[in-house]
Amino acid sequence: MRWILSQNAIGQGTMVTPLRMASIAASIATGSKIQPHLDAAWDKQPAVLPAAEPLNVDMT
Repeated sequence: MRWILSQNAIGQGTMVTPLRMASIAASIATGSKIQPHLDAAWDKQPAVLPAAEPLNVDMT
């Protein structure tokens, strides 16, 4: 049990997709949550992206 707790503390054995990790890193960097999306500009129209949702968490 002791080894499981220490491994989880450093992320060993945690299953996360690269897109989810990028979303987490962006949330920490900007202080807001952005919905992941694919580039919708396939038809050469500018993509309309949803507004960022503030986290309301003090990151200091």
